[in-house]
Amino acid sequence: MRPVRSAPSLFTVNGFGLGLYGKRGFDSETRTYVATRALCFFFIPIFAIGAYRVSDAPGGGWYFIGKVRLSGLAKNWNYLVLAICLTFAGKALWASYTDTPEYRMGQRLSRADALLEQGKDLEALREYAVAADSKTSHAAEGRDSIGKYFASQAFSKQPDKAAMGILQFAGARVRAGREPPSKKALAAAASALADRLRPAAPREALKALDEALPSAPDEPGLAKKRRAVLNEAVAKQPDDLDLASALGAALDEEGDEAGCERLLAPLEGRFGDRDGARVLGMLYARTERYDEAYRLLTPYCEERLKRLHALDKEFDALHERIASQAVEFLRSGKAPESWYARYKSSHQEAKDGMVDAYVNEALQRDAGLQRVREDLSAQASVVPVALDLGMVRLRRAQGMQGEARKGEL
Repeated sequence: MRPVRSAPSLFTVNGFGLGLYGKRGFDSETRTYVATRALCFFFIPIFAIGAYRVSDAPGGGWYFIGKVRLSGLAKNWNYLVLAICLTFAGKALWASYTDTPEYRMGQRLSRADALLEQGKDLEALREYAVAADSKTSHAAEGRDSIGKYFASQAFSKQPDKAAMGILQFAGARVRAGREPPSKKALAAAASALADRLRPAAPREALKALDEALPSAPDEPGLAKKRRAVLNEAVAKQPDDLDLASALGAALDEEGDEAGCERLLAPLEGRFGDRDGARVLGMLYARTERYDEAYRLLTPYCEERLKRLHALDKEFDALHERIASQAVEFLRSGKAPESWYARYKSSHQEAKDGMVDAYVNEALQRDAGLQRVREDLSAQASVVPVALDLGMVRLRRAQGMQGEARKGEL
């Protein structure tokens, strides 16, 4: 026992603080015993700080005689508490680390490598793409992995269905302005797959070429190959309305109106809202056959405009939801700490700009919104046709008399 100059501090506030607990080593001659000073929570001792030989003071409290060693039980309890605290701290630190974009992107790359080894190429490419589009140090590795994949022979070894899925993935990235793959690599992959599909499935070969052609129209031979495949497909399936529509559109673009009409006119009443109705209807309008043009363009525009309006609503709803989620993500404090530090040190206009930039990035990254945007852009081609239909109706009205003319107008 070592003597003490003054009593150690003891206090509790709402059950939290330092208290004296226990009674061991009682000495009957001096009426003293050993009590343990401990850190307490809700008056429950949690961590032993020291042990003292004390005697009870009249009216409550203690006289402190001297300081002694902690008991083995108290020491072991302290070790246990310390181990628990370190365990929880370690788990918290690990959870904090694993929740960082850097860690998550690293895990995605590892998962992508494993998927590639398992032959799940499309799933692997999607994982690489997430890392490639991130703003972490793993972005370059993700981009390199995608580029190397399309530069290798791995794509050509995929089954037809899997290869088409990979090609659609690549086409979506290029159309969104996210490379790799490059336009050249996309065109090469599409051309190779089309060559493989062409003999037995010309329609699928066209689908492959159509994935690349809008993004890489200047790639040599791609448009020429599409036209050749289209000719072969229509020759094999002359009653296929989709194929006939595609070839009719090609002939119309080339200015071959006679060839276009020879191909499409026999199928006139069956096109519905396919492009064949648009192409043949506009050809009739140009040659002042307004009644025929009206019959073709009216159902085409009605159906296409319905889809356009539905997609417009879907796009607005999805856009609002993604933007709201991005703002809520920022409010929840889950963005990188550097973002919040820069935000706090900025003036209001700059803060608004940071939020807008973050929301815009979230909108650009969302694959679902990108898909709806592409569909909306494709369906928007009906707008000029609807305007032309208005001119057709006006021309029809001019050739009518009396109430019919008035009603048409």
